Amino acid sequence: MIVMRYAHFTFVACAALLAGMAGSAFGITVEELRSLLDRKQAVTLVDMRRNPLYAAGHIPGAINIPYRMCATTRLPLSGRVVTYGDGVDAEAAKAGAEGLRQRGISAEILEGGFLAWEELHLAHTGTKGVSQERFHYLTYGELVQASAANKDLVLVDLRAKVGEPVPGAAAMVVTGKSESGGSDDLGEKFADVRKLSLRPERGRPVNHRDAMGKLQGEKRARGHQLYVLIDDSDGLSEKIARQLRAAGIRRIAILAGGDKALKRGGEPGLRTITR
Repeated sequence: MIVMRYAHFTFVACAALLAGMAGSAFGITVEELRSLLDRKQAVTLVDMRRNPLYAAGHIPGAINIPYRMCATTRLPLSGRVVTYGDGVDAEAAKAGAEGLRQRGISAEILEGGFLAWEELHLAHTGTKGVSQERFHYLTYGELVQASAANKDLVLVDLRAKVGEPVPGAAAMVVTGKSESGGSDDLGEKFADVRKLSLRPERGRPVNHRDAMGKLQGEKRARGHQLYVLIDDSDGLSEKIARQLRAAGIRRIAILAGGDKALKRGGEPGLRTITR
C-alpha cells in the first residue's frame, strides 16, 4: 500500500511539474541515454520520425510512433520514456513530447536526435550504403523555424565572397559584419544564430581541408551542433556534407536553393511563361 501511494504521488508530481512547464520537456543527452542502456535500465524509446526513416535505421529497441500520432497512439510503457526525432526538426520533436505530456506521460527528448546518436558511432539498425547519401534539405521557411528551435544551430556560409578577400582561408562571423568588413546578409537575417564563414574570394575554390578543420574544431569546442550549409547553388554543400559524414559529423542540413533562396527570403522565384 505504501509503495502504491508513493508511486501515485510520484506520478502526480511529475504530471504537475510537466504541466507547469507549458509544453516544454526534459532533455537527455546521447551520453546519458547510452549510460542508461549500458546499465540495462528500463527505457521506452520512441522514434518520432516518419516510417521510411525509421526503417532505414533506428536505435535498437525503439518503437516508431510519428510525432503527429504521439497524442493518440497507445504506448507499451516501461521505465523512462525517451523520444527522439531526426536532430534537425526540433519543433516536431517538441510536438511529439507535448502529445505524450498531455496524456500524463513524462517524456524526455534526446538532444540532437538520431543524428547525434549516429555521430558517436553508437549501435543502430541501419546499414551503410546508398541510404547514407540522403541529405536533409531545408526550405528557407524551415530554416527560419529551425534557427528559432535549435539553439545549437550553426550556419555554414560556403558562398563565394564578393568584394574584399577574406583574410586567411576561413573566418568566424560573430556579428552582422564579416571579419573583412563587408556586409553579411546572414547576419542581417539571422542575427542571433551562430555562423561559420568559409567563403573564399570570388573565383577561388573552397579549401576543403581548411573547412573540415574549422568544422571539426567547432564540434570539439561545442559538442553536437546542427550545421546548415549554404552555397551558391553549385553543389558545394553536398560535397562538404559527404566529407563531414566521412569525418563522423552527422547533424547536417542543406539550404535548398542556397544563396538564391536566401536572397528571395522564401519568396518564389520569377517564372518565365511562354505561349
